[in-house]
This record gives sequence, structure tokens and C-alpha cells, in this order.
Amino acid sequence: MAELPVGGRPSELWLQNPAWIDGARNPPRIYSLLEEINADRVAVGYPPLLPGFVPVPFPGVPPIPHSTADTALVPPSQSVKTTGAEKGSDEPVERRIAIDGAGHLISVAVTYTPPSSTNTRSTRTAAKKAKEKHVKSDHIRLDIASRAEFIQAALAIHELDEQYRAGAHSGPAMKVWWTGSGGKSDAPTIDNDHDFEVTRTEIMKRNKTSTKVNIEFDLDGMEGYRVRKRVMSPSSARAHKLILSGIRSRGPRLDLFSEEEQLDGTMILQLKAKWPCARHQGEHGEPGHCYVDASGEHLGLNSRKLKLWAAAIRAADATKHHPPNTVEFDCLRDGRLNTAKARGRTGPNPPAASSSDMSSLVMAALLPLITNQLTAAAQGAVPLAAAQPAVSAPSTPRRRQAQPPAVPVSPSPAVGTELHTCIGDFLKAKGIDVSDAEPALADLELTPDIVNEVPIARLCDVMSCVEGRGRKFQVFCRDWAARVEDKRQRGL
Repeated sequence: MAELPVGGRPSELWLQNPAWIDGARNPPRIYSLLEEINADRVAVGYPPLLPGFVPVPFPGVPPIPHSTADTALVPPSQSVKTTGAEKGSDEPVERRIAIDGAGHLISVAVTYTPPSSTNTRSTRTAAKKAKEKHVKSDHIRLDIASRAEFIQAALAIHELDEQYRAGAHSGPAMKVWWTGSGGKSDAPTIDNDHDFEVTRTEIMKRNKTSTKVNIEFDLDGMEGYRVRKRVMSPSSARAHKLILSGIRSRGPRLDLFSEEEQLDGTMILQLKAKWPCARHQGEHGEPGHCYVDASGEHLGLNSRKLKLWAAAIRAADATKHHPPNTVEFDCLRDGRLNTAKARGRTGPNPPAASSSDMSSLVMAALLPLITNQLTAAAQGAVPLAAAQPAVSAPSTPRRRQAQPPAVPVSPSPAVGTELHTCIGDFLKAKGIDVSDAEPALADLELTPDIVNEVPIARLCDVMSCVEGRGRKFQVFCRDWAARVEDKRQRGL
């Protein structure tokens, strides 16, 4: 026999049922290649697997979290079936731990997230639901139970012992606290046999009658330990059967529609048959439907307008030959059609008014004004002789108001003298003499129209002045140059 593989001999359960993981070993062995599985089998005298053989895959996680509402049909168990190992054999055997008053009082809480509703039409992400919690109590013998036996007994209190199975060496995790241990906030998490032995030793030191043990399982994290699918409740089974029957039939049910809706549906089919349109397509590219009036204009018929037309026919307000003349149907109060436009050309813009329509609108707007003016002229008209008396009454002559004298406008300076004139005007307006800087500005051709564009530091350096005087000169030159440009445009 070949040398034993690393980690010891594989379990008999795994050898009889090869899988990607040997969970009966301590620690469990995980395989990633078929060659690794065959190497361990050959090492203990078992034949290798054929290349086409596919081992049992890892257990999948159901898409819907576990809910105790769907497990109501599971029969309650008053005893716990656990697996143990006899000497010289790896085959599982059954052992029952009685749930009676001889044990400790155990309060078992299970938390889970309720399944989301599947009848919503919204595709947005639903808000995260709060977990629900259920608590039940019973007595369990801690002194004779192993970790796996204790877990199965605790799950049996909630009738979940047939749904989940504790691991041979670890899991599922549970929180345990008891009277005097510090509460749930400091509760240890029991995950393997060693954790369970330490916790049980502490609990057994205390008085059983005055000590209450609390356990909490999170079912959302126990999907890997599920051994039985959720049982469908009778109501869910009936609903599922009805859904399947509806899917198979694939036919409409007339009892779901009122008599008016059935009549409207018949009218809509007749309207579609009478008014097909080859020029315009529907909303999804299918052959469209349009009502064509006597002038040849097309009115697109979508689902909304077809329903309105069918309802009007049912109410005897229209026929299938002529649509109803309503605002809801054609969007115009005068009966003119809201014509259909080719998709992708005019877009959502309103239709352009024709020349005849524009003329009608202009005449409709001007007609009241013309009528009012003619009426006023007719009422105020008098004979010329009556309007002019023989002798005019004396009247006081009106005194003319004195007009302010016109401000003389100085002509624009001659070309080439702008800088000299601007410096002189700056002296008159601000009382600041910068004539000493005129030669330097003239050498650099810094005329008044561009002085405002020169950086202030550079301008102060050229004029040998402080920053405040330079900024005042810049502002004055800007306004002065604008006035001169205006005079030259007016020819002054």
C-alpha cells in the first residue's frame, strides 16, 4: 500500500462518495484537482476515478434567505439525531438527546432577514430590511451533550433540526451567554468543540436552577449547513400552481376586464383595421395608424387616442368614420387636427403655422382695433362750420419755457497730439501735473488709448510716480480716449 496522504487517511464516507471536500476529516481536506482526489484514493487502496467523473460540487446558497414562515409544515422533533463515530468505523450513527426538565433552561433566539417581496414593479434597489427575531425556551442536558448534539437540540426547539445540521468539527457559529456572564455584548462565539467545552465548563460550575443560558443563531449565515430545502406552505403551493397554469394557457381571461373595457377593445380593433397608415410608424417601429381628414392631413393614433375614440363611440359621441372633436383628442378647440409628423425630423417642436393661418391670426388681432377707431371717429365728427366759430374767444398766449443753453462740444484733437492734449485735460480735471512724464510716454508710444492696458508697475516706472497717481491717470485716459473716439465717429 502506498504512503498515506498528508493529513491522514481519508474518511470512509468520502471514499464511498467522492467530493471536492472531505468534511469528515479533522481538519477537513479540500481538493481542487481530480488528480489530488485519485492520489488519496489510490494511497488507501481505492481505484481512481474515471476522467469523465464529476465529484459532488460544493453546496449552493439558495437565492432567498430562510424564513420560519415557510417551515411551518416541518413536523416538530422531540429528540435530536446526531452523528457519532464508533471505534474502528467512520460510519455515522444516531444518538438522541432528550429534551426534558433535567437539563438547563435554554433560551434559543434565531434571527433572519425576511424574504423580499417579488410582486413589485420597481427595478430600483429596495431598502435593506431589518432582521426578525424569534425566541423560544426549553430544557437541554448540557452535561452529556456534545457540541453537535447541543446545537441540534437547540434548533429542535424552533423545529429547525431537520433543516440544518451541525458540522462534524465546527459550525455553525452561535453566541452563548448566561446569568452572570456579562450579557450579550460580551458573549463569546462558539464555533468548534474546544470553544464549546470551555463554555460548558463555566456553565456547569453554576447553580442550574438559578442560571439561564441564552443562545442566538443567525440563520442568514447558516446556509452552508442547510440539509433540507424549505417546505412550501399550502397557500404558496396553490399560488404557484395557479401561476404555472396561467403560464401554460397563455390566454387572456375575460373575467378580469369590465364590460366597458371589452367593448372598447372591440372598437379599438375595428379602428386599427380601418385606419392603417403606411407613412407613419408606431412607437416601436411597427406599422402605424392615422386618421386622414378630407384635406389629407394625418392624425397619429396611439394607444391613448384609440382609447379616447373607442370610449366616444361607446358613448355615441363619435363614429369610426370621424373622431371626436374634443381638446383631449386633437389638442385644438376649433376642431383642426394636431397632425402627425415623421419621427426624427421635427422632434418635439410645435408645427409651424401656414401663411393663411398667420394672416387669419393677424386680421383677428387687428379687427377690434380698427373697429374701435372707426367708431370713435364717427362719434367725434362734426360739421366744419359748427366746428369753427365766427369770432374766436380771446386766449392768453402761452409762455415758452426757457431752454438751457447748449453745451459747446470741443472738437477732437488732431492726430499726433492726443497724448499732449490728454495730459493737459488731466491737469484741468484732476489738478495733477504729469507733463514731466510726457517725453517718456511719447518715446514708448504709450498713447491714451492703450495706457489703461499697461501694467501699473510698469507705468509707474515710466512716469516716475507713485501707484495712486498712475492708477488715476489710467482711469482718466480710458474715459478720455472713449470720448475722443465718439467725437471722431460723429465727425467732430
